[in-house]
Amino acid sequence: MNGHYRRSINLQGPLAWVVMVLAALLGLVLTVWVLVTAFVYIAILALAGWLYYTWLRFKMRHRRLPGGWRKID
Repeated sequence: MNGHYRRSINLQGPLAWVVMVLAALLGLVLTVWVLVTAFVYIAILALAGWLYYTWLRFKMRHRRLPGGWRKID
């Protein structure tokens, strides 16, 4: 270390509890934020996929066949 020492902060008492609680709350908020964002993205993608599937099913059920062809179902 060449004679240089890093300054360390030694928290004790109520200030240490405040810092610890704030760090825990920040971690909790960030975790919840990431999870909620992921679920929202998944819901948007699922809705888009369902709409696309519904649109394709609608198109296939209402397609016009050339003359002389008839739909069996």
